[in-house]
Amino acid sequence: MNLGLAMRKEMDFLPANTLGRLLGYKGISLERTTLVVHMRSVQAALDLTQCNEFVQMNERWYGSQFTLTLNNASQSIRFLKKQNAKDFVHALNKQIAISFSEYLSILVATWESAVVTQYPRQSYLGELQQLCSKITKGYTKNSAIWNQYLSDALIDKIHEITQFHPVSYTELQQHHEKIHLEKREVFLDNVESNKLTLEQRLGVLRSDDFNMVLAAAGTGKTSVMVAKALDLIDRGLAKPEDILILAYNKAASNELKVRLDKSSKKLI
Repeated sequence: MNLGLAMRKEMDFLPANTLGRLLGYKGISLERTTLVVHMRSVQAALDLTQCNEFVQMNERWYGSQFTLTLNNASQSIRFLKKQNAKDFVHALNKQIAISFSEYLSILVATWESAVVTQYPRQSYLGELQQLCSKITKGYTKNSAIWNQYLSDALIDKIHEITQFHPVSYTELQQHHEKIHLEKREVFLDNVESNKLTLEQRLGVLRSDDFNMVLAAAGTGKTSVMVAKALDLIDRGLAKPEDILILAYNKAASNELKVRLDKSSKKLI
């Protein structure tokens, strides 16, 4: 056996100490995404893709102790040799980081979809509060180990989310508006013949569960309606067939049709 293979075998198996062997334990082995606990006559297989946290190791008088959290339930493995225990934990956590990163990436994508891509809706507030709380509590409790095993890009996204804890709906609104007032500046400058005012731009961007624009005659409500419909389409948030625009009379209806047609052609 060459040295590299010998080192890998040593890394993939951590034996029990003398006390552990007396109690019937042989040790633990890492087999891809499975941690196998070897005992005299049976084996227990633990699926590392179900780990909700990284493995923690503590040195006790009776040997090394590993603590895993599987499906939100804590489980400890004791009576392990101290030699190579740190290297074994490192190998475990590198494996856990793969599935854990995927899990956190889904949470981050859900947050960004509901807060950044789309306008944050009040009907989603409870879910966003829970999501933010889950990420914040997990990171606050285990920031050092998360920073060690998760990518810098993912940690940056996590930092962005934790800044909103505890979640305030007003802060979510302001965050979305600040982003898209800047990103959509060229669109909002050119969608109608005249540049939209700040109030009109906010009327375009705000897409809560229910929205109402109140303004006097001649102040630009039609511009908001035209720009809002085209903004939703341009950003891929709605298809033309998803949007229904109603007017109180034929003249207003014809004006909307003409301006929608004119503005949409400018954006092609």
